Amino acid sequence: MGYMDGHERRATAEVDEVERKLRLGQHMELIPDLLQSVEAEPLRVRRWRELMLALYRCGRQIDALRTFQRCRLAILDESGLEPSVETLELERAILLDRVELNWTGPDSIAY
Repeated sequence: MGYMDGHERRATAEVDEVERKLRLGQHMELIPDLLQSVEAEPLRVRRWRELMLALYRCGRQIDALRTFQRCRLAILDESGLEPSVETLELERAILLDRVELNWTGPDSIAY
């Protein structure tokens, strides 16, 4: 069994909490914390995706797409790489206004 230090346990608990709130439709409540998180740790790509999804689900498609651009620039600047396929797919789904991104209840997807 692997050992997780306090930082890893906290990070795992944060991920679980954000996913839970996304599933419960608490998107607007998440946005301030997610904004703070991506500012503090811009390479936490999962946080960028969660922020994009929360913004989109609040009817803020343009802000979600702008968030993708900020994410892309942060990753390029730090690593010289493009965002992950998962992040690019989310951007495309937002661009296409894909219905599966909409919150429909506790079984809705979370990125």
